[in-house]
Amino acid sequence: MNKKEIMTLKKDFTTIVNRYLALFVAKQEIDFDYWIGGNIGGIASFIEQYSFSFDDIRYDIDNNCQKGMILQWQQNYIDNHKDGESDWINYNSYCMGLRLPL
Repeated sequence: MNKKEIMTLKKDFTTIVNRYLALFVAKQEIDFDYWIGGNIGGIASFIEQYSFSFDDIRYDIDNNCQKGMILQWQQNYIDNHKDGESDWINYNSYCMGLRLPL
């Protein structure tokens, strides 16, 4: 693979990521801050309160998840996380109804 092909892939990837991000921001009505570490397509920060991986953002858009579900998912984790415990439900499973016991 030559440099031109790699540059084209990077540009295409960035374009696709930004399109997903724009749809997500509009759907959730939430302000985007930045990509953590400047890593486009990694972890995105929103309103200095939420952070989501691009995979979860893409899942939310691709599966037309209910508006606000991803915010509830992260808040549920924060509310139920106990120090030293590693219980966690991924977004896909959360959307299918899986919850941690209280």
